[in-house]
Amino acid sequence: ARDWKYNNDYVDKKDKWRHSKWLAFMERRVRLAKRLLKPDGVLIVTIDEHEVLHLGMLLEQVLPEYALHVVTIVNNPKGTGKRNFGRSGEYAFFCCPETEKDVIIGTPKKIKIGSDGFERRYLRRRGEESSYRSDRPNQFYAILVDEKTLRAQGVDGEIAKDVKDYPTGKKGALTRVYPIDNEGAERTWCYERGRMQKYVLAGDIEVTRKNGRLIMNRIIRNPNPYKRLKTVWWEAAHDAGQYGTNMVKAILKKRGIFSFPKSLYAVRDCLLAVVRSRPNAVILDFFAGSGTTLHATCLLNAMDSGRRRCILVTNNEVNEKVAKKLYKKGLYPGDPKFEEQGIFESVTMLRSKYVVNGHRDDDSLLEGDYLDNVGSFARGFAENVEFFNLHFLDPHEVAYNRQFQSIQPLLWMIAGAFGNHDGPKKRVPYFIQKGSCYAVLDSAAHLAEFHAEILKRPDITHVFVVTDSHEAYQEMVAQLPANRSYSMLFRDYLENFRINTERSL
Repeated sequence: ARDWKYNNDYVDKKDKWRHSKWLAFMERRVRLAKRLLKPDGVLIVTIDEHEVLHLGMLLEQVLPEYALHVVTIVNNPKGTGKRNFGRSGEYAFFCCPETEKDVIIGTPKKIKIGSDGFERRYLRRRGEESSYRSDRPNQFYAILVDEKTLRAQGVDGEIAKDVKDYPTGKKGALTRVYPIDNEGAERTWCYERGRMQKYVLAGDIEVTRKNGRLIMNRIIRNPNPYKRLKTVWWEAAHDAGQYGTNMVKAILKKRGIFSFPKSLYAVRDCLLAVVRSRPNAVILDFFAGSGTTLHATCLLNAMDSGRRRCILVTNNEVNEKVAKKLYKKGLYPGDPKFEEQGIFESVTMLRSKYVVNGHRDDDSLLEGDYLDNVGSFARGFAENVEFFNLHFLDPHEVAYNRQFQSIQPLLWMIAGAFGNHDGPKKRVPYFIQKGSCYAVLDSAAHLAEFHAEILKRPDITHVFVVTDSHEAYQEMVAQLPANRSYSMLFRDYLENFRINTERSL
């Protein structure tokens, strides 16, 4: 998508035309992506520095109700050999819905949770930065403690920052406890006096005794297991050369088969920021490339026993240089030998199969180990992969129920993509998919029989009713169990899946 001339400031008319086409191309796809997002869904887009500004403005325009966060990912620590500056990173936009409180962006904290389910946080500031009295004088004061019951009772009066002889010892029956470290240095508490008093009154300050000293902790009753991510990621595992290009080459045993694949672990961490707390998330990548997103999803599931599903969409485009060589040999699109050089057949499909199975088609095992203590590449993953060919159908054929076999995989995916999707080879009054959770009613005359069979299958979540009449559809649904999801075929199918129209945007 980079059609600018980088070696000078002049951009000719042809390049301007190409760039306008790129913007139109991206806008259309961002608008389509927005339609596919769930209310708590997050859109992640990565881009290099050449178009980051244009993409940011486009995202703000199309997704005004989303909060945009930009993360810099160092994916090439050595830097490229470009003029003036060596580019060493790319940018990731995280587009998060502002109205959804359940959207959690973060990484797990390394915290210790007690047997009571609470987190204990040390009350005195530690470390060398901003932890001394001179750094935060307002956070140097005494907490009043009853040593008999080991309970905090309140905070003492404020101490001026230039006062050296502050009161110590007892205040009545209570003991003054200052944030003094083991070496006698005057440190500070983590909170100013007003906030500390609230925690004391709420009973959230825990006092223990260790080696004759009183230790102060704050009890976190509802610990947040996540911490905020920084906006610059510099991890050795994000190196696109080592864990992108070299990894794909090692898996496929081919060189130069795909340009600039992303690091498996950079994609994993992008997904992890959003779906860590969503073990059943659905992840869609409609520019699948080499299939890194599916590989990363498998890795996430292996890390926490999740059941996340990943949908990849790609074409089977042949590299321009390779295509020219094939043309000279008299091979053109549609020819099996031409198509086998396409990105899907030569990269995406093979990588997906190999990493899940742990071996190649010739039964040779994949070499190497994952960085996450998940195991070796040869171990594979406990996942299933299905490949579907997306093509155009005659709408009239679909409307008259003559292409039902072709759309069955879509019904299976709507129902959650569980179990089997192979339905009857010929038209039947109804069928209830074995091992899956969807059913289809094709004949109103068999409604009573279908109803009886549906009651025997409480696992059926989606029911598709074939009719071209809204009135008939509503009457039939009214007689079926209420705790199912119903859809009307085929009119709804034609409306919902119509493409290349203005309404699609």
